[in-house]
Amino acid sequence: MNTALEAGYLLELFNEPLYLMGYQSNEKISEVDSVSAKIEIPLVHKQEVKPVTVVPKLQTTSSKIVKKCILLFYSEENELTPKELDFLAKVMTAAKLTSEEYDCVNFKGITITDVASRYSFDKLVLFGVKIPNLELSPYTLTQVKSTKIISAEAVWMVEANNSLKKLLWQQLQQMFNLL
Repeated sequence: MNTALEAGYLLELFNEPLYLMGYQSNEKISEVDSVSAKIEIPLVHKQEVKPVTVVPKLQTTSSKIVKKCILLFYSEENELTPKELDFLAKVMTAAKLTSEEYDCVNFKGITITDVASRYSFDKLVLFGVKIPNLELSPYTLTQVKSTKIISAEAVWMVEANNSLKKLLWQQLQQMFNLL
């Protein structure tokens, strides 16, 4: 974007000698005879901001976020698609959980210890996530200490496959005592 400013205005603004096209003047210019100076002002582009999910205020116990269930997924994109999020929201609503009672967490670049140090939970659903040193059969409710765990395929695979949805739902019904 180019912005043209009159030479007289610039002289008043800086109160110093102004050089225009090889012409020097220490006098104030009262009228500008079709002489103008063009100054290029770079256009600053606003950075494109991605929407941020606002996490509501949550109950905490000893600085841990208390949730009934944690949904762990793995994604290079750092977030799920709106279609995948909608699918998980419907599944959790069917399991009689409100959005405040569960969190979806990307397992990219973190460990299960990181999750356990941040959250207090007793149910864990893994979508395309393998936890080192923990052997889980897919779509089988397993209990490790006091935590109930279900392992499933990646969210996009479950969302697109009715057979996998049924398997997941059967296990979620047991997990949440819905039978």
